[in-house]
Amino acid sequence: MIGVNRRLFKPLNCALIIILSVILLHVVESAQWNKLKRCAQSGFCRRQRSHTISKTDCTLDPNSVVSGNTIRANLSCPSPIILGELSNELLPLQLQIEAFESGSFRVLIDEHDGVG
Repeated sequence: MIGVNRRLFKPLNCALIIILSVILLHVVESAQWNKLKRCAQSGFCRRQRSHTISKTDCTLDPNSVVSGNTIRANLSCPSPIILGELSNELLPLQLQIEAFESGSFRVLIDEHDGVG
């Protein structure tokens, strides 16, 4: 680097870091968090939050798979707690995976019958 003043690089680096920080803060601030659904607003989440499952034995019905930009499939998962008691009933869930042009995906798992 012949003829380059090294003293200029330090202020330029600091300025670049500050500008990038401001841009990143703006991106974070521009997210519209009030439009996102919180767990407390979802009946499914409220019911399932009380217990943890280390491993789920969900099964996917291969006949229910619909593909395209959005993949939909029906799942059956054991519902371990119903009204505080262990249960052998299966909880019908619907899996939805949606692909966007930006390369991002949205994964949604909801109760199949829309309860809650």
